[in-house]
Amino acid sequence: MNILIVEDDANIARHIAETIAKRGWQAEIAPTRAAGLSLVAERTFDALIVDRILPDGEGLDVLKVLREKGMLTPALALSALIDAQDRETGIELGVDDYLCKPYSERELLHRLDGLLNWSEHIGQRPGGVLRLGDVRIYLDLGSVAVRGRKLRLQTMEYEIFLVLARDAGQPVGFDRIAREGFRREFVDEGTIRVQICKLRAVLKEAGSSGRIDTVRHFGYAFVPGKAPGAH
Repeated sequence: MNILIVEDDANIARHIAETIAKRGWQAEIAPTRAAGLSLVAERTFDALIVDRILPDGEGLDVLKVLREKGMLTPALALSALIDAQDRETGIELGVDDYLCKPYSERELLHRLDGLLNWSEHIGQRPGGVLRLGDVRIYLDLGSVAVRGRKLRLQTMEYEIFLVLARDAGQPVGFDRIAREGFRREFVDEGTIRVQICKLRAVLKEAGSSGRIDTVRHFGYAFVPGKAPGAH
């Protein structure tokens, strides 16, 4: 494993490198935003550890460049910023997990283990992000974004979409949508249809290439579109 550490504090960067070396992983250190951008342009990394506040700007700009190219390299953000809005902004820019300073060596390794063991099958990482084409579902925040733009969904709309997204590409029956999305044993098909229409409209307005198909006499299926940068 080769991990890029974008951190301006030399002592912190060295400690992180020594910590991950215990797992047999290699590390490259970029002390500035510019150095980080240069390295990701030249090389491929298995994961990124990025400090948000750097001398020459926002550390997440490095990650933003990768995401715009359609690269889904797992990323862990380090920051003293603990405000909910700051955390959400970071995640919307493509961060998979957030670790606030100060943190323990054990916690750092635990978070990295989670990111590096994410499931290729559905694109879900233990850090709480479900990646489906150009759609990102932030499970710990209960929010959805398309190409970095957060969607305005009511709680029920989010729950219904999550039910479909967890089985992306597969039909999901009316009964399951009622049980897991509406939290009821029975919901008539007309009521479900209204919510699906709302979700379709939101996805279309956001410019998502994903779609929700009707499966006649059964239910619906969410079909992800292309990931950003894919051809």
